[in-house]
Amino acid sequence: MVAYYGHWDRAPELIEADGWRTKSANPELLLDERTEARVSRNGGASWSAPVVVAPDLTNSMTPFVTASGRVILPGNLTFPYTDDPMGLDNWRWSGVPGLHEGVTDSYFNRKEINKLANTGESFNEACCYQLDDGTLRMMLRNEKKRKPEHHTLGVSESRDDGLTWSSPILRTTPNRSRGPISAACWTGVSSE
Repeated sequence: MVAYYGHWDRAPELIEADGWRTKSANPELLLDERTEARVSRNGGASWSAPVVVAPDLTNSMTPFVTASGRVILPGNLTFPYTDDPMGLDNWRWSGVPGLHEGVTDSYFNRKEINKLANTGESFNEACCYQLDDGTLRMMLRNEKKRKPEHHTLGVSESRDDGLTWSSPILRTTPNRSRGPISAACWTGVSSE
């Protein structure tokens, strides 16, 4: 069993006396952001030391395994991948046009990455599914402020098993302004 999680190292100013984080989302006070994985070989009774699988990325959704067996880690606008079936080694960077390896991709940095990718939106919290023809779709939650009836998800597609991704576009699939988009991915509702 492998557990993946986003990890943030915070400046002392972001930690309350009781050990909980403050409500501040100032990205300059986040010292390090990454996705780590731990392995349990006894049903979760004990876990390995953490392994960094994606520096500069804090994931929101679970990894997605493509039909070819490739493991893709949905970030916000970056989507690293590996062909290691355990998802622990040999991760490679991939993401939407305009971004580059080493850019910090986290919820707290969504304004900067959307600006770099020239989306004009506030895409984050990607979730992946695959069509019968092999196309991968990364559905993107959108937090751009607009009237609720105009909230729609974005999508980026890959036709080469996650090596490259298209620029994100808006879809007509409704986007709740709160909460994850995973239900849309699980059911594959975006068939446009």
